[in-house]
Amino acid sequence: MPYSSLMLFNMVTEEIKLLETEALEIDDNNYVLEAQKAAKTPSHAPSQVTISTINEVVVGLDDEAQTIIDQLTRGSMQLDNVSIVGMPGLGKTTLAKKVYHDPKIMSHFHIRAWCCVSQVYCKKDLLLEILACIVPKNSNEYSKMNENDLAEELYKLLKGSRYAIVLDDVWDIVAWNVLERSFPNDANGSRILLTSRLYEMALLVKPTGKPHPLRQLTDDESWELLQKKLVHKEGYPPALQVLGMQIAKNCNGLPLAVVIIAGILGTLEQEGWEEIAERLSSNIVCGTNQCMSILELSYKHLPSYLKPCLLYFGAFLEDQEIPVWRLTQLWIAEGFVQENELKSIEDTAEDYIMALISRSLVMVAKQRSIGGVKTCYIHDLLHEFCVAKAKEENFLQLVHRYDELFNFDEPPNLHQLCIYSQRKHFVNLRLFYPHIHSLLFSAQGHESYGKIYNFSFVFCLKLLRVLDLGEINLGFLFPSEIAMLVQLRYLSLRGQMKDTHHQ
Repeated sequence: MPYSSLMLFNMVTEEIKLLETEALEIDDNNYVLEAQKAAKTPSHAPSQVTISTINEVVVGLDDEAQTIIDQLTRGSMQLDNVSIVGMPGLGKTTLAKKVYHDPKIMSHFHIRAWCCVSQVYCKKDLLLEILACIVPKNSNEYSKMNENDLAEELYKLLKGSRYAIVLDDVWDIVAWNVLERSFPNDANGSRILLTSRLYEMALLVKPTGKPHPLRQLTDDESWELLQKKLVHKEGYPPALQVLGMQIAKNCNGLPLAVVIIAGILGTLEQEGWEEIAERLSSNIVCGTNQCMSILELSYKHLPSYLKPCLLYFGAFLEDQEIPVWRLTQLWIAEGFVQENELKSIEDTAEDYIMALISRSLVMVAKQRSIGGVKTCYIHDLLHEFCVAKAKEENFLQLVHRYDELFNFDEPPNLHQLCIYSQRKHFVNLRLFYPHIHSLLFSAQGHESYGKIYNFSFVFCLKLLRVLDLGEINLGFLFPSEIAMLVQLRYLSLRGQMKDTHHQ
């Protein structure tokens, strides 16, 4: 069996099938009934989203991009840092991507690499991400190396070359400090491009420099962006144009706000546009708070069956690129997606993904060579919203550190529990949450090869349907305790185990 895979074992498959109907009947999740109802109605047609419309639309950044390109390609030959700063939703990452893929940058630098840092990170993962951009074919070999060896390998690869490294979404100086020593200064014009919400952090990286504050869109640029995101609408009557311009203006120059609003407007008739315009006009907040209020508005306008699918993104790490096959299988196992007479449950789940993309809530990271979406992600501000809303609705709970489990007061009827912790903490994991249906463990830090894991906690999780431990290497032994989880629908493990039932 492959080293990393979704493993379905015969010892539980038949029991799961027999209990599937019963499990659905005892499900007290209201979203399931909404999904069943939606699957039977003609209005639940997949959104007509083409490849051209799911690609990122960029408006009003040409002047900003040229400024950054000039800073990267001109000036001192010494290794230098360029920072783009601004509030969330302003388009820092979009601008950095535009620069990164610009022909001038591609021809000027011998090596380019992109690394998304975010709030939660570990040094090894950051190094692996940079190395994967430089030598993709060696990714498996690099994953077996320790941090120090990876740092030295990166230094050797960059030595003597003119390189440009993008560090996206940097939150603290520590992240910069752990990477800086891997960036050689050969006085050949190499550059580091950082994006951050924090002006002060950028100054810590380069005290003598001046970070580039990304400007907000003008009213005309906001209206242009709104129109481009609504490209599937054929023309606008005068009344809608007036409303659209008013709505775009009230987004206060925040591209994310414009894009999210476009996702709402695309599903509404003129009366709905009037309601949105009125709500935005009465909303005098700006910046991050405005984006959050617009995300709340977008969430309220979602069909009920899509709401749990969106909130489920809060179960993943910020800025994480998620394989669509994994996401849809999790949705299905959770009971969010229902099969209808006309298509398979997997195809229906794909429709859900496309519906969220058409509303500009989910973004495409990679496309399949045969068409469709391979991986996706959400904006970090939307991730914050999903985490907060999921907690508010008692839908999903995140525990960010292992020690939080000891003080974690389980809410009644909590179904999904996600743990972000070090891999080493899984060795002696102790859980007693008998009501949860899903357990997802996102690991950080070094891999724990050869460890013996204690799976006795599963005896307290009789209702478990989803067990995702895909970032933990269990070695050669399949934990027999998992066979006791008779309601399990989704199991993800890593290891070099063999299915003895086929021998």
